[in-house]
Amino acid sequence: VDMYAGVFFIQIATGLDMYLAMIPLLAVTAVYTVVGGLAAVVLTDTLQTLVMLIGAVVMAVISFLEVGGMSALYDKYMDAVAQPLNTSTSISSSGSQVVGTKSSSVYSFFNDTISGNDTMISGNDTCGQPRDDAFHMFRDPLNSDLPWPGVVFRATFASLWNWCADQVIVQRALAAKNMGHARGATILAGYLKFTPLFLIIFPGMISRVLYPDVVACVGKEACEQACGNKAGCSNTAYPYLIMNLAPRGIRGLLMAVMVAALMSSLTSIFNSAVTVFTMDLWTRGRPRATERELLLVGRAFVVVLVGLSILWIPLIMQSQGGQLFMYIQAVTGYIAPPISAIFILAVTVPRINEKGAFWGVVCGQIVGITRLVLDFVYPKPPCGEDDDRPTFVSKVHFTYFSVVVFGITAVVALVVSFLTKPQEGEEIENLTFWTLKKKQKRTDEYQTTVDPLPPTWIAMLTKNEEFIKSNNWQSDTEEDEKISQSGEDINRNNSPYAKFKTTVDRPWSLVLNANCIILVAALVGLCVYYR
Repeated sequence: VDMYAGVFFIQIATGLDMYLAMIPLLAVTAVYTVVGGLAAVVLTDTLQTLVMLIGAVVMAVISFLEVGGMSALYDKYMDAVAQPLNTSTSISSSGSQVVGTKSSSVYSFFNDTISGNDTMISGNDTCGQPRDDAFHMFRDPLNSDLPWPGVVFRATFASLWNWCADQVIVQRALAAKNMGHARGATILAGYLKFTPLFLIIFPGMISRVLYPDVVACVGKEACEQACGNKAGCSNTAYPYLIMNLAPRGIRGLLMAVMVAALMSSLTSIFNSAVTVFTMDLWTRGRPRATERELLLVGRAFVVVLVGLSILWIPLIMQSQGGQLFMYIQAVTGYIAPPISAIFILAVTVPRINEKGAFWGVVCGQIVGITRLVLDFVYPKPPCGEDDDRPTFVSKVHFTYFSVVVFGITAVVALVVSFLTKPQEGEEIENLTFWTLKKKQKRTDEYQTTVDPLPPTWIAMLTKNEEFIKSNNWQSDTEEDEKISQSGEDINRNNSPYAKFKTTVDRPWSLVLNANCIILVAALVGLCVYYR
């Protein structure tokens, strides 16, 4: 998804073919991944966030001034009816030129005109028209594109997986120096999550007001003529708004930063995937793999991921009516619930064991991936065409199917856990709400026996002194002496992990808790206002 989005931005800005646009994106990302690592990702993400916020605020102000303000957006959006494009018009060879209507007061690259005012296709008079519930979050539970009960449940499952269990996100929190930094960064991310509504969504709706015949194109031929994608052109809303409204300097800066941010996301994904593959999978088959071997395997795995991503792009373009956002929501709705279900059960039900968790996730993922494959086999038909998909696909919305996957995972995990041997009491001490003991630590919290360590790991452990000192962690020679070649009985009492401060001083704890309450209140307020 990140690769397709980055390529799409480059294609809009330069007019290059989609696959030619991949070359610079992948080349820079590959160097970025191999050389930079997580430190480069964190630093560049911080800088790009600041620049993107400034540019997005400027873009939002320009957009609202162009449309006449928020009240004008409410009125004009409901009148932004798309017209079928004249099939005799042609797209300019420049990627920044598209076919469609334009506002007379807008600096625009739109040079072609359209004709005709009939929005009816195959007897359907709703094609090209805005939804009546466009400004509402809680939509009809049966006859809408995003039924509110399913949205609430799916968002909960996906958010729990994304923010609590996804390696790409979790690795940033784990990189914090202490718990206070981790909590503060998470709260800051929560505040930033409110900005897309005003900086991306509303400007995207303004783009439809200004260019309805492109953003909300009617029919396969019209969409292919407008943006080259028969499934739809809604993905073009924000990029075309930038290309047409933003001043020349701001336009280039925004496009560059967005592509850079997407490359940063790609790098995070590649780093996380390589870490999981090399350290969790490859070392199982080759426990004594050398550092050079792990490095080469990791780089080769990145190449494989890139190849699979390129092959996946055509499927993304045609999925969910060509809407990239809806594709993301559908995919996460299928793969996130199993992980979320196990996460919740693990901290609330002491009886859950490893076998139950394993088979619960396996069964849930099989069901979710099966539905994902069916979505690709039976894509959603364009507006105006008959929907001949199986009832299982067409009538069960993906948000509701997320609830089904969650339930199947939970049931399988519970049944298998209760039919197999339970975990010992000391094994789950301090790991569930019911076995949490604040003052008594687990006996094996910092003392563990592990399998013999690979030579590469032993070498890295013996070289950690400078790294530990640079991060203000303490180290003593006694700890180094305890790290033997066999890797047995590693004492981590004086390791960096033991020095991680898990508590927050009271003044800052109150500040963090207060901001958490403010975030929840703001979320409830927005939900009530746009209900």
